[in-house]
Amino acid sequence: MNSKLRFVHPLTCASLLLVTAACIKLKVVTTVFQPAQPCPCPGEVMVDGPKPPIQIFDPGGISGSLTIGLGLGGFTSGNAGQTCFPASQGWDSWFVLPRLLLGPNTAPDANSYTNSENSSQFTVKTCDPDNGQMLQTGIVIQRDIPPFQKTCYTNSTVPPCTSTNLTIAVRTGTTQGKYRATVFFKSSTTNGLPSGIKVYWSYP
Repeated sequence: MNSKLRFVHPLTCASLLLVTAACIKLKVVTTVFQPAQPCPCPGEVMVDGPKPPIQIFDPGGISGSLTIGLGLGGFTSGNAGQTCFPASQGWDSWFVLPRLLLGPNTAPDANSYTNSENSSQFTVKTCDPDNGQMLQTGIVIQRDIPPFQKTCYTNSTVPPCTSTNLTIAVRTGTTQGKYRATVFFKSSTTNGLPSGIKVYWSYP
């Protein structure tokens, strides 16, 4: 019995063709999967993902700053449903500080800014010369669990702030209390700013 064996290039879909003298044909097809192409793939555009804020902590750990980018992933669009910063007045962007602020005698964890001196007050502010004179900000601070006890803060005086459009929020915390701070701003007032908005937190 005579037979012929032919192989096609191994990197493509391989075909094995067996021909016998009795003209019986047996065709076996196997598929070789090529590795996925690195993006960008044809017809696709690479888009940067959300960028986390740049955080700086002072050596004592009781204060710090954040630079929140104005580009993709910096702030969230909208006003988060806050009645004190209505969308009808131009409030259209917001950002939640990545950690909670603590009242006195409250144990810290990985999701909070340590209140190592057990201060009864804490501060969140946007007052910085780099934020310019036109940027308009607001801050909401509320307890992280019910009762939420929300407080809204908007225009501050000069001094101590660098512009009346910026904000200083000082809140008194309770024992075992944890608080979430949200920064709001009007995107129409960001012209001429550098790459981000500076936010500061501290005890007190």
